Amino acid sequence: MNPDWPDSTTFWRNKRVTVTGGAGFLGSFVVDKLRERWAADIFAPRKREYDLAQ
Repeated sequence: MNPDWPDSTTFWRNKRVTVTGGAGFLGSFVVDKLRERWAADIFAPRKREYDLAQ
């Protein structure tokens, strides 16, 4: 690992994160990993609720 990169176990702690596609197969894996790393607020919008293209 590059010594200039932050440690991923502490980098995500208390961060607010938006995961597009968070309800899908890969997105749900990303959301689970962010929870394990203590992300403070994880937002996974659903297509019906938000149009992210605008």
